Order: sequence, then structure tokens, then C-alpha cells
Amino acid sequence: MADCAIEAAARAMAVAADDPYEDNQKFWIAYAEAALTAAAPFMLPQWRGMESAPKDGREVLLRVKLRAGATGKQLVGHYMQGGHCIEDHPPIDRGWYFWSGCQFDKASEPIAWMPLPPPEEPR
Repeated sequence: MADCAIEAAARAMAVAADDPYEDNQKFWIAYAEAALTAAAPFMLPQWRGMESAPKDGREVLLRVKLRAGATGKQLVGHYMQGGHCIEDHPPIDRGWYFWSGCQFDKASEPIAWMPLPPPEEPR
């Protein structure tokens, strides 16, 4: 979890408890980190700007301007560095791609992203 989110929560908790944050900073940071970690599975993910999207090949949920002519659509995609990704295929441009069912297609103007939820544990 981001340090700025933990610190903001710690300061808010200290204010709510009418306790000077600076006097007990270590306590409030630890308390906020524990509370946010416990609450994380219940919090809804938020859309994030594309400047923070991972470009290491992991799949994420993308919001794109258009998909097959419809606005505001989402798809699962990943960033590809470009070049020859598959030996016997032509080179591709770097960018965001998704699996269309038979090939990887370039995503049209991604505008936001969020992480995919963790896979369910087998029963």
C-alpha cells in the first residue's frame, strides 16, 4: 500500500482520536497500516491513470475510448514492448494489446487501468 495513503489514514485516525499525530507517529502509522491491510479485500478498486500502468507484460483491466465502435468499454490487456514477439510472425508496434479470440489486437486508446482481482483459490 502506498506510503501516502497510510500516512493520510494515520493522520485522520489521530485527529478522530484527538491525539497529536506528531507525538505518536509510529503508533498511528502502524495502526493505519494494519487497518488498511485488513480492509483491502473489501475495498473496491479504482481506475488509475495510464501513466502508472505496468509495462512488464502482466494483464490488467483496461478502459478504452472505443471498442468495436462502442464507447467506454473495458477489456483485459497487457503492454507489449514491440518487435518480434513470436519468431515466425511479423514485428509489432509497442503498445497495449488484448486477445481477440484468435490473435492479439492493439487496444484503441486506453484511458485508464486497474489491477485484475486475484484468482480464486481452488475448492
